[in-house]
Amino acid sequence: MTAPANLQMTMKRSTTILVALAVVLAMTAVPLAGAVTNATDAESNANDEQAANDSVAPGEKLGGVVGVQAAEIDGDVDERTYGVQIAQAQTNESKADVVGETLSDVEERLDEQEAELDELEDARDDGEISNGTYQAKVATVAAEKATTERLVGHANATAGELPEDVLEERGIDHEAIATLQERASELGGEAVAEIAQSIAGDRVGQGMASDHAPGAPGDVPGQDRTDTANQTDGEDEETAADRSDEEVEQATAAVDRAETEIDRAHNSVDEGDEDAQEALDQAEMALENATDALEQATAVADDDADEALEYAEDATDEAETALEYADTATDRAENGSDNAGQA
Repeated sequence: MTAPANLQMTMKRSTTILVALAVVLAMTAVPLAGAVTNATDAESNANDEQAANDSVAPGEKLGGVVGVQAAEIDGDVDERTYGVQIAQAQTNESKADVVGETLSDVEERLDEQEAELDELEDARDDGEISNGTYQAKVATVAAEKATTERLVGHANATAGELPEDVLEERGIDHEAIATLQERASELGGEAVAEIAQSIAGDRVGQGMASDHAPGAPGDVPGQDRTDTANQTDGEDEETAADRSDEEVEQATAAVDRAETEIDRAHNSVDEGDEDAQEALDQAEMALENATDALEQATAVADDDADEALEYAEDATDEAETALEYADTATDRAENGSDNAGQA
């Protein structure tokens, strides 16, 4: 116990003694005063003990913030990957295949997240982890859960645009999708959301690109950029410039996220791990291409909005590729470490 804590306890004891003496002197006049004072002291002590149990150490909170940020980066990659797959699908059947695979992945994620929350609660109740560690890990699960919720929203939006017979052939049912959405929305309840916000702030779970609504078809990352180009052809110069500026901002954010993920991969990849190192090299190459394209977009932005838009789109695509390779490098490094430990 620290000196300030000892001083505080000593002061409390002194105060209690003085109050007790006063109560003894006043008992004839106010018989219930002692009982009220004792009840107040007991309640105060109980509140102090509860506050101590609920506190989160700075290191635990920092770990929670880092976990949330990593989960949001991974979630952004997952959403963009879904968008790329849908954009590349040439038929309703191939789009339905992507939706079906995503829904299966969502169901698996929900099972894992529900199990993890139960395990964390049991570990805290059994004293295996502190309450601060529990809250930090719960915040990370909350960020992962938010990605799961957005993915099922995107899949639902895509499914709503596909013919019913194509969906039926692949066993995709709107009622089942609604059930998954409900599970994702209610996972952990308000308690988990409040814990996450206390660790990482009010924006936790909104992802790296917080300006998109879950399930909005127009907001699905990686959407077909041909539509954007066609719209730009019919716009006036001022509107085209606005669009290019917006795309440059998005490309800049994508490049920043790629740099963050590559730095994270560097910390995980061992030089002797050839598979992980190869993926990391690919990530760095794609990041270099993204940076070059972004510089070109910035250079021509004032003179040719359409050309700037094309460069910015290329930069975003390359940054997304860099993110995927960096994520692959991290996974390979972590899986390699796990296998080595088991051996």
